[in-house]
Amino acid sequence: LDSARTSLRQKSASPAAVSRDTLLEHFLKVCDAIAYAHAKGVIHRDLKPANIMVGSFNEVYVMDWGLARLIAGPTDDSPDNLLSDPAAVDNSTLNSTSGQAAGDAGHRHTRLGEVLGTPRYMAPEQAAGANASLDERSDIYALGLILYELLSLRKARPQGSLETLLENARRGVLPPLQAPAPDLSIAAELRAIVATATAVTPAQRYPTATALADDIRHFLRGEPVSVLPDSLLRKTQRWIGRHRQATLLMLMGIVMIALGATSLSLYQRYVVLEQAQRQKAQLSRFVTGFADQKDRIEKQFLLFSTLLEDLVATAAATRLYGMPTADPIFTLEDYRTLDSGPPDLYPASRYANNVISIDYPVAFISHDAQPNAIALLRQLTPLRHQFRRIALMSADASIGYLDPAAARQLIAEQGVPLHWSYIGLEEGVLLLYPGTAISSLPQDYDPRQALWYRQALADQDGRFCGSFRSDSLGEGLLLSCHSVIRDEARHPLGVAGVDIPLDYLIDTLLRWPEPNIIETFLLDSDGHIMIRSSDYQQHDQQTRSVEGPLYNVPEVLANLRQGRFGHFETERDDQPLWIVYDDIASLGWSYVVEFNPAD
Repeated sequence: LDSARTSLRQKSASPAAVSRDTLLEHFLKVCDAIAYAHAKGVIHRDLKPANIMVGSFNEVYVMDWGLARLIAGPTDDSPDNLLSDPAAVDNSTLNSTSGQAAGDAGHRHTRLGEVLGTPRYMAPEQAAGANASLDERSDIYALGLILYELLSLRKARPQGSLETLLENARRGVLPPLQAPAPDLSIAAELRAIVATATAVTPAQRYPTATALADDIRHFLRGEPVSVLPDSLLRKTQRWIGRHRQATLLMLMGIVMIALGATSLSLYQRYVVLEQAQRQKAQLSRFVTGFADQKDRIEKQFLLFSTLLEDLVATAAATRLYGMPTADPIFTLEDYRTLDSGPPDLYPASRYANNVISIDYPVAFISHDAQPNAIALLRQLTPLRHQFRRIALMSADASIGYLDPAAARQLIAEQGVPLHWSYIGLEEGVLLLYPGTAISSLPQDYDPRQALWYRQALADQDGRFCGSFRSDSLGEGLLLSCHSVIRDEARHPLGVAGVDIPLDYLIDTLLRWPEPNIIETFLLDSDGHIMIRSSDYQQHDQQTRSVEGPLYNVPEVLANLRQGRFGHFETERDDQPLWIVYDDIASLGWSYVVEFNPAD
């Protein structure tokens, strides 16, 4: 913070090490550390910038745990009941009877009567001496003040006497959050995050440090945050690890109650305990695998979304500012007459041995296209490079370019997740990649009247993912995702889309080698089944409805609709059934796994 303030005073460009995003990343590490401490039942009670250190390799340390104590521990804050002796940590401790500082007069660290901590960073309840009621939210208040200073590069509570600082802390008085310079600004999302974290009433603050960190991460990714009043968001989700710990404790409690209530022989008790231990280990392994698989799904769909938005951005720029080129345009008729098709036509096994081009998309002009359609297609010919790039990167995000032979082998023979990508424009033209002679495309086809085009335009965010159709070249069902192409005034120019084979999603993301897995699902926000692992290689010949059947466990369905995620135990056909469910934020869907814990 001092380096950032120095750069601001000198009106020089902030080094990367003290940029806002870098400081926020450091702050996230602090939140993660405090979240870990809270999960272990410990609150810090003296969080402040002076207790945070950043190492040479950007490692972050939260220091000075001298005032930390257990949340549910003794309320007597004598040295014996603190996690360590405060006087051994900071020599600025106040005398509990005289109130005189033994060290620094800057109120860096105080202990006055029952008031413990640093007044400048105290929560109101901490400044009031209500030590028995302190919990995680008191630390969250201090985190909010640190975030305040990180954003404004000013002290959240200006210098003053000890009595003034304590009174302002008790009342929760803070000056308005201001940008550090007139030419800088603080986003509304960050203002809302600070306001929530520093709410005077603990119940109005973030419930956990993880929830605070999640909103920061959402902001850094350009996503909505949970505390902005006018946003349409679900409630902050609890991480599955928290539910896992509660579940394990619950199982252990059930075992102990069963052992205490039973009059079975020692051998029977041993059998019950041994079985419970096996189930506990089994559940731990299952939940760990669930979390890993959910992370893979999240990352994969984030990649698909990023590639689609890259295509949208490139298409918009090319449509608005591109110049016509001399590159050839190959229409559907050219592909059907091989002599006039692209020079790289190749029979592709992943496209039912139909000939395709990985260098050129197929161009289609509707019967009532605008007169400038041909000129527009010449303007769009450079998009062929972007089409190939996102196809390659969907298989491996590190691939930006491959030589033609290697690219043909990957796309045509091995296959890539983005099986098709395409752009339809308001002028009535369509570009489809890879280029091929689509026999199912009628002569009077108009992309502007297609279901995928109209669904994307009708969606509030201009993005739509969840329609299924049967691939005309035999790949089976395809999941289609679309995004609207807009100009700078937000007027629609067209729609870009990608199609992903359902079998790829199931085989890569939903199937994992856990022998007791019954079935895995992806559900939409209303609980309809979008994808299930049993759909693998079910090559229906008709387009599937966007809205599948509702998931058939009412308790889980009710929790999903209320934005709650976790673990549920039930029975099916007289067999135990465990269900774990969590959200996939990049899709707005939920991931559900059914597991049989039986040996």
